[in-house]
Amino acid sequence: MPWQKFLNMDGLRRLTDGDREIEKQFVTMFMETAQDCIDQLAPLVEHDAHNQWPGIVHALKGAAANIYAESMIALCQDAEKLENAASRREAFAQIKAELARYEAVLKVSPR
Repeated sequence: MPWQKFLNMDGLRRLTDGDREIEKQFVTMFMETAQDCIDQLAPLVEHDAHNQWPGIVHALKGAAANIYAESMIALCQDAEKLENAASRREAFAQIKAELARYEAVLKVSPR
């Protein structure tokens, strides 16, 4: 996956005016929000009686958009629409794996 399709650093740098400390704060916020969303999504993969899945995935997509995390945005766009458990299981696994990639690349732990 090309770097720009994973994380648009140019967009993040424009947003933060190149301030590395602010970039770090944005990335840390993303990682923390993403982990919160993962924690909330886990029980909803199999059973979502109150249809919370789309809203939580949408919140994760918004957090990803804040740092131009393009691959996570794309995963969330697809996952928002999912209704059955099998599809959600697959999407949830992909989202968790992608978050692990961001953690490895950005060297920021979600907690």
